[in-house]
Amino acid sequence: MPRPHYPPTRIDAVVDLLHGESIPDPYRWLEDSESDETRAWTAAQNELTRRYLEAIPERVAIRRRLEQLLTIGAISAPTPARGRYFYQRRDGTENQPVLYVRDGVQGDDRVLIDPNFLNAEGTTALDWFYPSDDGALLAFGLSENGSEESVLRVLRVATGEALLDRIPDTRACDLAWLPDGSGFYYTRYPGEGQVPDDERQYHRAVYFHRLGADPADDPLVHQPAAKEHWPGVSISPDGRWLLVTVARTFDQTDLYLQDRVKGGPLVPVVTNQPFQFEGILGYGVLFVRSNVEGTTYGLYRVDPERPARDRWTAIVPPRPDAVLDGASLARGKLGLSYLEQASSRLVVVDQDGANRRQVDLPTLGSLAGWGAEPEGDELFYAFSSYTVPPSVYRVDLASGAVTLWRRV
Repeated sequence: MPRPHYPPTRIDAVVDLLHGESIPDPYRWLEDSESDETRAWTAAQNELTRRYLEAIPERVAIRRRLEQLLTIGAISAPTPARGRYFYQRRDGTENQPVLYVRDGVQGDDRVLIDPNFLNAEGTTALDWFYPSDDGALLAFGLSENGSEESVLRVLRVATGEALLDRIPDTRACDLAWLPDGSGFYYTRYPGEGQVPDDERQYHRAVYFHRLGADPADDPLVHQPAAKEHWPGVSISPDGRWLLVTVARTFDQTDLYLQDRVKGGPLVPVVTNQPFQFEGILGYGVLFVRSNVEGTTYGLYRVDPERPARDRWTAIVPPRPDAVLDGASLARGKLGLSYLEQASSRLVVVDQDGANRRQVDLPTLGSLAGWGAEPEGDELFYAFSSYTVPPSVYRVDLASGAVTLWRRV
């Protein structure tokens, strides 16, 4: 069916529309991606693009060079868990990164989950994973055909045995294990029929799951006030404090704490402020990275029992010349990632901000993730540059020594 054509709108017509007249939306029909009309339109657009690209003489040479570069591969920094190291690596022409586990920092790698063999087309993806604190269990999400509609599953790391737990609607899941591995807090979306179909991608909420329980009975922990809000969850290493972070927009977040020992509801730490707040829980301490006192971000130490904003201590003030773009917690130390003059810097400080020490990176380049654990004496970082392929390095926090851990 032909669609109506609307001529370019003049400025005065736009002003009229903004004062109450209806605004034409001639392409609303394209929002139905499954309709015959949309499919025909998409096929025609693809054919037009294909004819144009295939006529470019340099295209074959460009494709060959891109294939060379893309087969370099990719690697992530490991997530340490009591002597086990979980990381992803994509080699050569693999469609999907493979999840490996290494027993011991210099041990042998073994494949834990290889999505490339889960279906013939190679379109099953490992969307996310979270090992338990002791590294014995792994919660992970698989989705099909690029949908990112993950189903949460759990396996035993030592044997690869799958547990019976299956939780759907866990796209981009955030998950925090209890220290004893008996259950976890996690985020999920509404199931079919729980909200109108056009709101299934909203209403993300935090739940608690006990291993072996029916997910349909998982208790709701926190439902944000607005359907668009995006909650995340973390837990302190001793299991006492639960932290819920709610992104109201891309650059405004709220923080809530719950004392799991004393019980009671989630308590607001900071809400409805035009700033970002990112929390990291340690033993009896909450570290908050925020732009509340400067656009380049600072790091603040907070007592979870007295979390009022006027009691925060700035341990890493904002710098005028560099952006604090991340922080990671290890035993007695904090790793700080900075962006300075378009390249990364890595700094280690004590948990009170003292004894600042810069870690020498291989060259000017970019950090691409890192890994540490609250009781660990090591920090891992992934790094790449124009002259260094994707690589992972290990920092011994006691001696300061830096060694290459793995390269693609």
